[in-house]
Amino acid sequence: MKRAAAMIAFVILGTTPAIAQSSPTYQALEQLGYRYVAKDQPGFVSWCSWVYVRRCSDPVYYCSCGGQSRNYGRCDIVSQRVAAHYQRYCQR
Repeated sequence: MKRAAAMIAFVILGTTPAIAQSSPTYQALEQLGYRYVAKDQPGFVSWCSWVYVRRCSDPVYYCSCGGQSRNYGRCDIVSQRVAAHYQRYCQR
């Protein structure tokens, strides 16, 4: 509960929380204002992953929904090249 309140406080203050240092769930990203924009990263053939964006200054995340993945249900930051592909979806 305290952690969720701290994350919300970071969002309200307009700063990026230290969520980038962990592998958050897509639910945690959605609570922080991230939104789903695509099923897969460009150039990737993946049967199940999601891409999430928020502000243009924030990292872009992809989340695995593949049951065999060791990161099932967890999200990681995409590369800068991939993030550039999603600039049209972010909030300026």
